[in-house]
Amino acid sequence: MGYGIAAAKGITGGRRAYKGALLEGGIGVPFIARWPGKVAAGKVDKTAILSAVDLLPTFCELADVKLPKNYKPDGVSQVKALMGKGSSLREKPLFWKIGAAWPPRPTKPDHWVSFAVVHRQWKLVTNAKGDHLELFDLVKDPLEKNDLKDKNPKAVKELSQLLEEWKATLPAKPTGKVFSNLRKK
Repeated sequence: MGYGIAAAKGITGGRRAYKGALLEGGIGVPFIARWPGKVAAGKVDKTAILSAVDLLPTFCELADVKLPKNYKPDGVSQVKALMGKGSSLREKPLFWKIGAAWPPRPTKPDHWVSFAVVHRQWKLVTNAKGDHLELFDLVKDPLEKNDLKDKNPKAVKELSQLLEEWKATLPAKPTGKVFSNLRKK
């Protein structure tokens, strides 16, 4: 179980989609921490949203190391979440971009999302053109079963604006020497 054609799909705990998608089945993974006397043993936090971009600020805070003043991390320290005092509301947005087919393919009906943004409890996902979107409350609905876009136009507008502002910061193409010499032909 968990294997599809050509690659492992994984087991998603009921979340939508699989790896290679921007729904929670594709990007949600457990974060396990062990720190006797600091992190409560056996505690499960099902609402805090951590990302890899949070690791540097978190580890720096734990080590009492200051980041350079001119460095602007994409993430935030998650020490409070590790100590069991975190919030289920993500105050600094997280963004994702991936190439995805539209319309959805029958064999991968949930692999259509090209852009995603998470802010506070909300997650907005869109196709590449932005003409199809869905909105989820990740605190109440981590399995992304209920599209709330029609009931929450204010959240749709706010997250759509955040996403457009972020997209405007992306380079049109890769810059610098980012490709291996093996790709030159």
